[in-house]
Amino acid sequence: MDTRRWIRDGGAPEEGAPPFRHPRGRGRGGVRRWALVAAVLPAVLVAMLGSEGLEATTFQAGEPAADTILDPSSAALRDELQRRIAYAAAEGAAGREGRLHLGGRPLRSGEALLRFYRQRDFAPIWRTAESRDRLGLHRALRSVEHDGFNPTHYHVDTLGELFRELVAASGEADGAAGIQADVELLLTDAALQLIHHLAHGRLDPASLNRHWSAPRWWIDPVAHLSQAAEASGGMGPTELERILDDLRPAGMEYQVLLGEGIRLERVMAQGGWARVPEGPTLDPGDVDPRVTALRERLRMGGDLPGIPESPSAEPDDPELYDAEVEAAVRRFQERHGLEVDARVGPATLAALNVGAAERLRQLQVNLERRRWLPQERGDREIRVNIPAFTVHIYDDGTESMAIRAVVGRTDRPTPLFSGRMTYLVVAPYWHVPPSLAVRDQLPKIRTDPGHLAREGIVVLDQAGGARVDPATVDWGAISAAEFNRRFRLRQEPGPRNAMGHVKFMFPNRHNVYLHDTPDRHLFAQPRRALSSGCIRIEGALEVATHLLREGSDWSRERIDQVISAGRERQVVLPRPYLIHLEYRTVFVEGGDTVHFRDDIYDLDPAVWTALSAGPGGPHWRDPE
Repeated sequence: MDTRRWIRDGGAPEEGAPPFRHPRGRGRGGVRRWALVAAVLPAVLVAMLGSEGLEATTFQAGEPAADTILDPSSAALRDELQRRIAYAAAEGAAGREGRLHLGGRPLRSGEALLRFYRQRDFAPIWRTAESRDRLGLHRALRSVEHDGFNPTHYHVDTLGELFRELVAASGEADGAAGIQADVELLLTDAALQLIHHLAHGRLDPASLNRHWSAPRWWIDPVAHLSQAAEASGGMGPTELERILDDLRPAGMEYQVLLGEGIRLERVMAQGGWARVPEGPTLDPGDVDPRVTALRERLRMGGDLPGIPESPSAEPDDPELYDAEVEAAVRRFQERHGLEVDARVGPATLAALNVGAAERLRQLQVNLERRRWLPQERGDREIRVNIPAFTVHIYDDGTESMAIRAVVGRTDRPTPLFSGRMTYLVVAPYWHVPPSLAVRDQLPKIRTDPGHLAREGIVVLDQAGGARVDPATVDWGAISAAEFNRRFRLRQEPGPRNAMGHVKFMFPNRHNVYLHDTPDRHLFAQPRRALSSGCIRIEGALEVATHLLREGSDWSRERIDQVISAGRERQVVLPRPYLIHLEYRTVFVEGGDTVHFRDDIYDLDPAVWTALSAGPGGPHWRDPE
């Protein structure tokens, strides 16, 4: 009988390595490769399970065959598990890779898998003796496809083959123990990975963005799986499904996004949506052959209701840009962050002609990003969505304010990180950062002698902080390096102050914060990537009043008095707010409406590339 052995990637069986397993192959002599082509998997599982009922796409209804599989708690299975894990540990101690491999496939949970079984004294946990359990486990693992995960990353193909072999070897105790050990390890590896990936994401955001510094929250997959197994006395389909469901984000947003993914897949299966031809701007009331294509595109995107089968519901003139099309265009523009004017000009046309496949990729990227932060809303929380130019404030887990914002330009992007907002400053000075002083202010001072006085900016001595008379400085001769060595700039409180009347502080190494602005006209623009990195917010005084509303004597009237006096005051918040500076180009608003935004900093492709690389890629996260 052939023997499989534990091997490292690309290596051959080593002398003295323990048996890999003792499969019963076709004709009892050969050892078949484990990887199955997805197309034959349903047929294999039908044979394996005696046609037990599942979805029509996978199984035909029928009665399950009786199994006589070795008791999963047998000593033989326990011994097989201990041998495999001991060998992997020895490989690690010898300085080799030390990763468990089954059929050339690595078990990606690594040390977490070893830790799990050592803590259990190598006792197995999975119930696989009954065909309904095997079928249910396979179904649960396949369900993660709806989360945007690839089920083959979690061994569904290999397990399908092994389940069939397990039935075939049910009369051979030695062979069944080996196969069951393989099944046990693969199921545990899949569960540990899925716990980790659903809770924290598949990718490491810090490796994708050097500015990422969100607070680490952690679910130990070993402890999580152990507790589930102990609570139920073992693991079967019900327990696995419960684990997966509990780790999926709560609330409707996640379900709405998953539903949009399914809808986009259906659109792609129909060939995608057709492009709207180029041409002059389309306005309500126009008659143009391109309106027919516009109607169909809006219908396939879900913005224009489908036409019922009744012929009377067909438009009198499909080329007429009528009121129905106008309402659909306005809805589309709102969902895509465009100016809502019902005019199909270059910007709207470009958004309409983004393909369904690209929108699906964008959605999957943002589902991954959603897992990088804690899923539960904190008692006090602020979330800035940079591509949407919005700030959302949550109190006791419920949104209390939604505000328009201006964020960093593409050449001066707002960094992505999290922090704690602990205080605000009323009637603030603006201490001009050295980089902005030499890039923005110094050229203006050189060309306009009245710039400093008009903007209320004073020059201070870098050493002692004393005021410097600008007339005593030869601005044309001073270099940027010398300027920052000798001077610093400070703008006085007042109506022209770049910080406006209030700034909201959450200390960070980027020197980025939220603040008011004198340039309030900018909030009327649909695209607001216009700042030097900080986040300017609309209605800053209303926000300050809201944040100070409890446990503070800072009313709006008192805030206005400090502003009128022009004297800077620091005010500690009664309760800090956790703040997240996020980058989400797909999100849900209004409970069930999916919004798309432009990838203003071009960050989506790197995430998609890393997801496409799959397990083992440079940014992929495995359980720890």
